Amino acid sequence: MEEIKKAENRHKTSISLVEAIPSEVDANSKISIKAKISCAFACSLQGDKIKIINFQGEEITEVELELADGSDNEIVELMVQAPSMPGEHTWKIVYPTQQKEDTLHEESSVELSFKVRPHQISLSVWGIPSPVNKDEKFKIKIGAKCLAGCSLAGLPFVILDDNNIQVADGKLGENVLPQTEGMYWTEQDLRAPADEALHKWVVQSLTSELECPHQTNTENFSFHTAKPPEHTVTIEVTSKEDHTPLKDAYIFLGLHRAVTDEQGKATLSVPGGNLKMYISKNDYVTIEKDLEVVGDATVKIELEFSPVL
Repeated sequence: MEEIKKAENRHKTSISLVEAIPSEVDANSKISIKAKISCAFACSLQGDKIKIINFQGEEITEVELELADGSDNEIVELMVQAPSMPGEHTWKIVYPTQQKEDTLHEESSVELSFKVRPHQISLSVWGIPSPVNKDEKFKIKIGAKCLAGCSLAGLPFVILDDNNIQVADGKLGENVLPQTEGMYWTEQDLRAPADEALHKWVVQSLTSELECPHQTNTENFSFHTAKPPEHTVTIEVTSKEDHTPLKDAYIFLGLHRAVTDEQGKATLSVPGGNLKMYISKNDYVTIEKDLEVVGDATVKIELEFSPVL
């Protein structure tokens, strides 16, 4: 008789999402899911269980319902870890068939779908000297940051040359670069090619050892190789109108560059030979000329005032 009585008190239930979840989430990140479960006869479902299962039917989590502000509807918030595998995923929130005293509450469920994306790594290269003495060692700085906040301490990387041949490898340091948020970095020694040319090299990070999938860009950097400096050239820049020194004039002498100081002077170490010289400053006419460098020298330049209105 008891079994018949239980069968006579079957109540339908319903389950729905209170808020839509993001269509894309980071691998292994936390997903907040709010669901409302209710009985067609307004029974309290407090203390009943709900669970989340994946597409393969594996249980991800199970929680107990709690009464929400005295309502007959049960609202539950779940914090669930997203899968580590990138791609499309479908989960199901299930209220399993459950019985309280003589009332059987029937199963109900709702599906939710989302895409898991790998964590993104942003690479940076800076501190590249210009130019670089050919066939000599030089240093650059390399940094990387996971946009999801992962530690990238010890992340390995390789450097490829113009012909896609590996010329160096290394690992990021254990510490975050000061005044940045989560950028791990290191200083890398390199050897310049023996020719005189513009080179474009590439930094690639190797992410296979990281805990969850990461996607990374490659970072290109360029540098000129040149003969080692042989002479010192001092440029003195003054105003043509009143002969006063001009501060912050930009000097380009061949591949070398400098900015004048308060005395209007800039000193550059350059190789010998015929070099193109450009001198510019805001509100002054730019000068371009050839300079034959055969030894240490001082060059005096006057710039003509020409304000831009």
